[in-house]
Amino acid sequence: MENIEERLRKYSVSIIFVGIAIIILLDLIFPNTIVIDWPTVALIGLLIILPYVQYINRVRWRTFEAELQPQIEEAKQSARRIPDIGTQEQAKQKRDEVAQKLYRYLEEDPKVAIAMLGIELEKPLREIAKENSLPQIEHAPLTNLVEELSRWESDIITKDVYENLHKIQNLRNKAIHGGEISREDAKEIIDLGLRLLGYLYYYTDGPGDIEVINEPRY
Repeated sequence: MENIEERLRKYSVSIIFVGIAIIILLDLIFPNTIVIDWPTVALIGLLIILPYVQYINRVRWRTFEAELQPQIEEAKQSARRIPDIGTQEQAKQKRDEVAQKLYRYLEEDPKVAIAMLGIELEKPLREIAKENSLPQIEHAPLTNLVEELSRWESDIITKDVYENLHKIQNLRNKAIHGGEISREDAKEIIDLGLRLLGYLYYYTDGPGDIEVINEPRY
């Protein structure tokens, strides 16, 4: 019985499709003999397509996930080049507080959690700009802020930190504006951001010094 049901399910769409094709053909051959209710035919066609919408969405999701994974791996490699100083007590405490908040958002909506990650990354960056009395960049968009800080405060925003920030920002934008993202991928992006936050908190909340400079390094 199960085999018969599976076969019917497998071939039902083809059978209905062929049936509609025959109806259309008969209408073309005998236009004055057979009267077809085209709205009904259109409705049947729609009913055929509807069950496959979920499969189309699934294919799109897998494609998006396949595009995202290599970028996540690149960001991980970039993160390994940054000193892991976020384990210092004060920096770790601040990072753990933010982590709890982001993970709560993650359970509700991965995209919201990733959006919040961007906001959390901005805070220490703007604080570094403020410590350097750089009002011209203190309120700049995040991308410009990171770029300018890499010129002014290059001891903190080193080339590796700048690159990692850039990769995380790209992942964040893609995750928010792209297709559906899994919780697993979202968590990987958030964990990358948290590692970087620990590094930044070492300077804004920990023992690290923010050197005040008067001109850009380059």
